[in-house]
Amino acid sequence: MIILGAGIAGTAAANYFSQYNPYVYDKREKGEESSHKSIMRIRDYRLGYLLGVPLKEITVSKYIYYKGEYYHSANPTFLNEYSFKVSGGFIERSIGNLQTVKRYLMNGKPVDCIGSYGHVVRSIEAGAGGGGLNHMIFENGNTVDYGVMISTIPLPDVLKAVGISYDAFIGKSKTVYINRYTIRCPSTMYYTVYYPQRSLGVYRVSVEGKELVIESTQKISPSDELYIFNSLSFFDPGYFELDGSYTQKYGKIMMIDDNFRKKAIVELTEKYNIYSLGRFATWRNLTTDDIIPDIEKIASLLSMSKEGREYSIKLL
Repeated sequence: MIILGAGIAGTAAANYFSQYNPYVYDKREKGEESSHKSIMRIRDYRLGYLLGVPLKEITVSKYIYYKGEYYHSANPTFLNEYSFKVSGGFIERSIGNLQTVKRYLMNGKPVDCIGSYGHVVRSIEAGAGGGGLNHMIFENGNTVDYGVMISTIPLPDVLKAVGISYDAFIGKSKTVYINRYTIRCPSTMYYTVYYPQRSLGVYRVSVEGKELVIESTQKISPSDELYIFNSLSFFDPGYFELDGSYTQKYGKIMMIDDNFRKKAIVELTEKYNIYSLGRFATWRNLTTDDIIPDIEKIASLLSMSKEGREYSIKLL
């Protein structure tokens, strides 16, 4: 078994399927940090075990800020503006539920997977490897033959590698821009504020104890930063030290035709023995916690006969 992607989904899969001695390939260079800098709050504590990292339980409050006013519930205007701003359509989003919730934060970094870095997939051929295995070629010229692959990388990248048209995905994701700050005064609160106003690129701001995180669909300007600080009554910007500004290419997934999406994923599994895991690989707006039930589905499929697996895949 091989795994594409050494992020959260790839690491969880590597640990879950450890009996297969999976080998992980990632496009990052060795030592390069993950590009994921958005807020990551976990609902299912079991994910911590799969990642090999302790979790910290927190209580999170949620609010909406719209045109100078705070609100504690979402009306259709907020739902529609926020959804269209982050997903390009009227899709259910987390802003619809503003209840105070229990969540978990990773208290450290996930354990490293055994694998190779700096590997970008160029092509995948079914049955072209030794012994009838599938054959994968990387951009750097390295090759690997595999029996089973779990892919956590963006679905359009895999479709390109196998030669399936991926035009349906062009323009179907939004880049997210993130500023992360250290709060330089006592801070023990955990909350999120949603900004549905479409004229403002910033869509979500979170305070995580000693950290402040601003997420936006456009580059965060000094005027955006000042607007956020004023909206939160942070009267002294000197309390905040910018740790870094980050860009996530596939920050927000835009929905595509679901029949095409499902058909493409089924073909990857049936023809190339590629099992898709995680929000980017399945091109769905999932939470991190959906990784666990999806891994369990893959494990169930792997335990079936060839006939049973082919039948079950079509039902997913």
